[in-house]
Amino acid sequence: MTILSRKPMLTKQLIYRNRRYGFAILFPSWWKSYVAVDRNVRGTAKEAFLSFRFRYKDKVYDPIFTLDISTLTGKDWKAYFGDSPVTFVGQHQGLTYGYILPSELPSEFLRPDKQKYDYAKYGKQIHILKKLVDEVPIVMRSLHFIPRSKLSVAGCSSRRRRKPSRRRG
Repeated sequence: MTILSRKPMLTKQLIYRNRRYGFAILFPSWWKSYVAVDRNVRGTAKEAFLSFRFRYKDKVYDPIFTLDISTLTGKDWKAYFGDSPVTFVGQHQGLTYGYILPSELPSEFLRPDKQKYDYAKYGKQIHILKKLVDEVPIVMRSLHFIPRSKLSVAGCSSRRRRKPSRRRG
């Protein structure tokens, strides 16, 4: 009798790298059709949020998970996030990494009366999203640290570093 593991297949992987915050995550290859990474990191000088959103065909929905990157470390992080839904992942070079799972399905999956989810219309999307969310804790174990660019978490605002312009003379 063969027991099949519930772990996602990580033999063929997709790699997401973020040099600004110094990490990489390995995703199972089957996620390729269903994950979209937000282009903009939201947050403040002390905390940044990067969402990995559910994509189905041409539509992008709510996050599968959101990565929380904080300048709080050690006891300060535990005191601030202790009772929150943020799950600790690790610390590196003065930053602490955690993730947040969605608490509900996207509101787009609700029936017109907004009382229940429309499984007849969105059953396939709901099934796929639930499977993705279930695999997040396993996928997050693949998070590893890489060299960071010189921008800090404070650099997560909408300001971008400009390249020096060449003077013509």
